[in-house]
Amino acid sequence: MASGGRDRQFSLPTHPRVSGVDCGSERERVDGMAFNHGDGQGAIATPRTANNTNSPDPAILKLETEIEQHILKPATHSNARLPLRPAFGTKGTPITLLTNYMTLASNGTVIAYHYDVDFGRDLKTNRPIQGRERARFIQLLVAEHFLQHSPGIVSNFKSTVISNKPLNIDQQGYLVAFRTEEEDAPAVDAKRFRLHIQQKAAITVSDLVRYLTSTNVAGPLSSTHAILQTLNIIIGHNPKAASQITSVGSNSHFRKDLQGAETRDLTAGITAWRGYLLSVRAATGRLLVNVQVKHSPFYNEGPLQGLMQAFLKASSQNSHGLHQFLKGVCVNITHIARKNKAGQQIPSTKVIFGLAVQGDGKKLLHPPVVRKNGAGPQEVEIYLETTPTTSMIPPPSSTSGNTPRPTQTSAAGVYITLYDFFLQYYKMKLDPSLPVVNVGSQEHPMHLPAEVCQVIKGQPYKKNLSPQQTQHMIQFAVRPPQRNEQSIRMQGAHMLMLNQNLNRSHAAFNLSVDPSLIRVPGRILAPPKICYRNDREASLRDSKWNMRNVQFVESRPLTRWTWLIIATNDEAGPWQSEAAFQASRALKEFHAKLVEMGIRCAEPKQGFRITVNPRDLNNVDAEVGAVLQKFPISQAELVLVVLVTETPLVFRRVKYLCDVREGVSNVCVVAKRFAKESNHQYFANVALKLNLKLGGCNHKLAGRNQTAVEKKQKKLGIIELGNTMVVGLDVTHPSPASLPTAPSVVGIVASIDGHLAQWRAEIDIQERRKEMVLALAELIEGRLLKWKQHNEAKLPLNIIIYRDGVSEGQYQQVLEDELPRIQSACEKVYSAVKMAPPRLAIIIVGKRHNTRFYAPNPAAGGQVQNPKCGTVVDRGVTEARHWDFFMQAHTPLQGTARPAHYYVVYDDIFRGYQKHQESTADGSPFRSAADALEDLTHSMSYTFGRATTAVSICPPAYHADFVCDRARLYLSEFFDPSSTGSVSSGGRMRAPDSSMVRLHARTAETMFWI
Repeated sequence: MASGGRDRQFSLPTHPRVSGVDCGSERERVDGMAFNHGDGQGAIATPRTANNTNSPDPAILKLETEIEQHILKPATHSNARLPLRPAFGTKGTPITLLTNYMTLASNGTVIAYHYDVDFGRDLKTNRPIQGRERARFIQLLVAEHFLQHSPGIVSNFKSTVISNKPLNIDQQGYLVAFRTEEEDAPAVDAKRFRLHIQQKAAITVSDLVRYLTSTNVAGPLSSTHAILQTLNIIIGHNPKAASQITSVGSNSHFRKDLQGAETRDLTAGITAWRGYLLSVRAATGRLLVNVQVKHSPFYNEGPLQGLMQAFLKASSQNSHGLHQFLKGVCVNITHIARKNKAGQQIPSTKVIFGLAVQGDGKKLLHPPVVRKNGAGPQEVEIYLETTPTTSMIPPPSSTSGNTPRPTQTSAAGVYITLYDFFLQYYKMKLDPSLPVVNVGSQEHPMHLPAEVCQVIKGQPYKKNLSPQQTQHMIQFAVRPPQRNEQSIRMQGAHMLMLNQNLNRSHAAFNLSVDPSLIRVPGRILAPPKICYRNDREASLRDSKWNMRNVQFVESRPLTRWTWLIIATNDEAGPWQSEAAFQASRALKEFHAKLVEMGIRCAEPKQGFRITVNPRDLNNVDAEVGAVLQKFPISQAELVLVVLVTETPLVFRRVKYLCDVREGVSNVCVVAKRFAKESNHQYFANVALKLNLKLGGCNHKLAGRNQTAVEKKQKKLGIIELGNTMVVGLDVTHPSPASLPTAPSVVGIVASIDGHLAQWRAEIDIQERRKEMVLALAELIEGRLLKWKQHNEAKLPLNIIIYRDGVSEGQYQQVLEDELPRIQSACEKVYSAVKMAPPRLAIIIVGKRHNTRFYAPNPAAGGQVQNPKCGTVVDRGVTEARHWDFFMQAHTPLQGTARPAHYYVVYDDIFRGYQKHQESTADGSPFRSAADALEDLTHSMSYTFGRATTAVSICPPAYHADFVCDRARLYLSEFFDPSSTGSVSSGGRMRAPDSSMVRLHARTAETMFWI
């Protein structure tokens, strides 16, 4: 049994856009990889072996050991800044791994002169420059004024230029007029900007190299970020400058001529492409280039009408959905052709503002007439300047619509439908069913038919993918490690121009990249023992086990429970009446499975069957809410909700009504799966969640009642002493398709027992895109009071916090911003009972990084495979002075495993505390705090109650992530407005506030998010 039930089936992914899909965990996250082609720049170089040796670089290992002896071990503990690594870990079976990093060498002194570019405003219109135009203006600036510095001048094509020599800057600025690559000269009305360049700094790369190779005691290098930023611009310049490559974000690059297996149709006008990420990283003794396969969805190129038809065919959305889908798409206009001296057509590029809607250009002297939103060419009239002798087009008799058609025309002009205009002037017969697009603005619209618009190739799709598209994307991304590793080494290095013979700009800065992958040392930690009731041990295979012939460690009796079937007018489901379900085989077998797994469970009480409109939020709220009010806690401790429809809106509203409004503990199942024959696996998965929601404990790690030898196998160390609370904290942000009013959501969970079986959670909202948790003091105070409530009025002596969702650039901010809030909460709670504040540790959990490891398999001729579960890496790709490590605790279901990254930003628990005597249950110390933390984090990965496998990230962070997902469901009309139904519920479209995610008092005492 891989995971517990299907309660999350109807929730959309936390980040449904899946740009740069990267999977590989118990959630079926998998890597996908490569493509196979040339690019017109010469043949692909013969790929080198993965490395010149079969072992990690001995010089790096020697340097790491020297730094450990001279800096790390003698260092005194200080929390004034990010803590130093206490030591490198030693536990586990050694293993050598390949990783997706290449060595970046500096051949001599490397000095890079950094310049900022200020665009000012358009000299004619006084408008600021558009983001999409910045790259072309910087290209023109360099070509027209600094070409003599090439190839020693590079850019990020946003606001920065870097040169290998000082530039002679004209303080008056540089006048640059826009022109496309095909234009011989700028057009008369071309945009013109006066660009000013100012030197920001002279970056000496060797400063960072000296720091990384030094064994002297020294604080962090303040210029590290600036040097890495500079190197990333230098290394990433050529892919960004290449016309056959399109870049997404700052460092992901995709070929425009991909074919065959390197793309995947996602339906609805969207295609997934494979590409590569490129990033420079600092590690002990060297600089590294991280190369990782990425996937991103792109709009289909070609005629706009084809894109429209593909979307409408695959989507049930109305014109509003098509309006949002097309907004921001760049098209070339084909009905007005211009050519350069060489006979090449000069593209006329426009950006789609949206569909034609009523109110377009309403303040104009002669506004267009749009009969309805999303109108076709026969329903849009434009004002055409003419003369009294010009042939007049008779006006249509209808004048419906919010924008009235003028009743008279002057001798100077006439209104004509877009359909008739193109028929008369261009001999084009338009499709009247296709909506007209606006390639201007709301105030100054420019209405065009789809037939004269060509979608430009290489435009990333930045909106939400549908659940079906997300599934297609994941399937496309599934690639075994061997293919991933090969494609990074071969096609990736070539496309990114990392081979020195392809990259003159690298040489200009005295840099070179060895396109072979490096090897690093790793260790495989032993798994813990998994125990069930009466200390019966489960049989582990890799990181998985099953529950055959065992029962839950602890369960609460379920004496009062019932069910609710939610059908729709379109889907009646397997059971036509309440009596039929009450007497059904499925319900009886489910009840029997609960009893078999150790839940003392009475027969369910008679439930209800209702029918709802799955597209009407108000109807769902009214129907479901009315039934839930009939289930007071005295009558039903839990409701089994059987969903006939898989429409997301119904699931979301059920969770909101149960969790927030009514306080009804619930478990949702899918009707067609619940009704299947021989459904024991599905019932068992649902039982995992149900027992946790009742307050039970599904499994535990090796218990206290062990022999002296067996006690040494205990894996929860300090936590099992019963005085340590573990906290998970996450913040999730609105997606590009969310409403502007959508907030950021905070999810916090905290343990209340020594087995890490039961957790209590809280949700809060805050200013959008704000990562630091503003109400953290109040949230921590609430978790401490919950702990006290469940632990005989005692407070914990230690608090270990696993903080999810923080980027590398925000580590110090956590220390400066969130740590004081945590300490303030502790001071308030502990001073009230005259206790000293608890010891704290804060570990950042990283999931969205791009480090991968591959284990060579000698039995398969050196081909690589996923590392074994329990693999931990803290050397080779890390920096010795930072306390971080990568851990792959799980066995991936498919594809390439993605390890979790853990980074300690604060610790006064593990390092130096009573020589770590408190970190093991039998008193034998670990060799270092690094071993203690790695062992604890690994063991915790086996405690996730709704799965019978180790999970990819430690459960505190995992639970917090689930809580944030659940909060997004409560606020779905803000986060995913396209699927919230035709009608808003009871005025909830007001600005969101905390009451919308404030849990009912009964729900707050359960693991409602499981």
